[in-house]
Amino acid sequence: MGLKEELIAIGFINVTWSSESASASGRIQQDEGHKLSYNYNNGISIVIDDKGCSWIIANRMFKRRPELKARFEKMFSDYKLSANYGVFVPFSNDGGNYASDHWPEAYPSREQRLVEAICEYLEN
Repeated sequence: MGLKEELIAIGFINVTWSSESASASGRIQQDEGHKLSYNYNNGISIVIDDKGCSWIIANRMFKRRPELKARFEKMFSDYKLSANYGVFVPFSNDGGNYASDHWPEAYPSREQRLVEAICEYLEN
């Protein structure tokens, strides 16, 4: 399995050539200068793959599903990703709108959080 397949399996979404704004001028280009890099901002993590494509995931997914975090940490090591804090993190400054639309599991409703809290209380 290659890096692209690993990213997809973990839950990352390719946002290369997408746009953060209504106009096409804000398109996210391939990032040739930061290949195999990682960064995060405001609850969004980004990986730039070996082709310069941008892949993002909501960090809350790692909290809700610890097995994804373990898999990501292994992938980080296997592909020798480097933390690069100069890499642009798309959709990290929109108040969580993009993330909640694409990872609803990581952004449960108030009612769902209440049900989960009750179940956790009853288990203990």
